[in-house]
Amino acid sequence: MHLVARSGNEAVLLAMVNKIGAGLVQIVQNRQSKNGWSPLLEACARGHAGVANILLQHHARIDVFDENGRTALHLAAANGHVELTQMLLQYKAFLPNMGMLKL
Repeated sequence: MHLVARSGNEAVLLAMVNKIGAGLVQIVQNRQSKNGWSPLLEACARGHAGVANILLQHHARIDVFDENGRTALHLAAANGHVELTQMLLQYKAFLPNMGMLKL
């Protein structure tokens, strides 16, 4: 699922989700790679809003942090993906203070 999210292929992602069923989808879509990236982080870093939306509709964890403490919201915003950033905020994504800015 990481590769599908990275490539932005919505059709293949939907086929995977339909094939493996709800229980296994939860496990696969929330699995983190060695650097802490989940499929949602992969999609958000590359601006694949459609893929991110599918993952979120299937209850992908939005609160996953990578090894550097970044979330999907960090990655989308840092890469200039405004529409995706707004979508993540609608899904109640949070942006923890990483010591970069006094809040």
